[in-house]
Amino acid sequence: MLNSLRELAESDKIVWFNDPNQKFSELAKTRTVAEQFSCGNCGEQSAIAFMFLYEAGFHPLDRMRRTFADHAFVVIGRVKGSNPEDYRTWGESAVVVDPWDKSFYRASDIPSKMYGNPLGIWHPKLFKPIVIHRVD
Repeated sequence: MLNSLRELAESDKIVWFNDPNQKFSELAKTRTVAEQFSCGNCGEQSAIAFMFLYEAGFHPLDRMRRTFADHAFVVIGRVKGSNPEDYRTWGESAVVVDPWDKSFYRASDIPSKMYGNPLGIWHPKLFKPIVIHRVD
């Protein structure tokens, strides 16, 4: 079912988001389909969270994924120009929102709280997030 959901979200059949600039139209389609079918993994759930927070006016906002742990999440308040690969540069106000793990916490708590990090050890090769979407 999840593969069918992803195929539908990537198709041209879903255009239910009013975004004049089409800035997040693909992300909004993923959110719409995931909500409609009430399913999805961390990628779909982070799309829902990102769009919810974006529409509620939270900025800056990042949707990120880890390259070595296959996990997606949202960050509120990451300092512009900070290194996305190093949470220690994101600023004291940065908060991780992880809807798949049903958690939120300060970015400084990533080593002990991030899903996929059972040892609680931070290493740049293990925690290497990539920004998927960003709004300042």
